[in-house]
Amino acid sequence: MKVHIGVDSESGLIHSVETTAANVHDLTPAADLLHGEETVVYADAGYQGIERRSEMQGRGIGFRVAMRPGKRRALPDTPEGRLDDLVETAKAHIRALPRPKAERGGATRSSIRFG
Repeated sequence: MKVHIGVDSESGLIHSVETTAANVHDLTPAADLLHGEETVVYADAGYQGIERRSEMQGRGIGFRVAMRPGKRRALPDTPEGRLDDLVETAKAHIRALPRPKAERGGATRSSIRFG
């Protein structure tokens, strides 16, 4: 079983909880974690393709999804590759901000975190 939690980034209060069987992809309940006021969504690599899902279209949300680890390790040692790596590091730091234990792996209001 998986538990998906939506948490307000300003107050730290949980605003949505979804549970799924372990064999259900994380993208399936993603739309149910959003309350409609989000402007940016930060998510781990398991949420690749979230911006293309029909339920996410027309919401005006900017999606910042982590690069898959294998793709990140294969980044070229060029200025562009190093910049991409810095961007991925920044996204990881945002997702790893200290939060109360009940919030970990959940979603936030302005910057949704999926875990």
